Amino acid sequence: MLLSINVKPFYHPDEFGATDYNQPLVEGHNWKIGQSITVKDALEANNAAKDAIVRGAESIAFVIQSDEVDYAKLLQNLENIC
Repeated sequence: MLLSINVKPFYHPDEFGATDYNQPLVEGHNWKIGQSITVKDALEANNAAKDAIVRGAESIAFVIQSDEVDYAKLLQNLENIC
């Protein structure tokens, strides 16, 4: 069954009236580009964090799933990336 929905193929800012599209979404925000990494193996998570940082992440959230995580391996050399 086909629905009769009319959708324009192209929208232009002129169609929406006077709006400043260069304004930030929220004035004074302090958002960071973040990456969540699930930690099952400390070295794998460390490599994933390094890759995320190189790709632009400004914040890393490690999701720790075990009490036996080697934090020295997990955090090794992360401060030297960039």
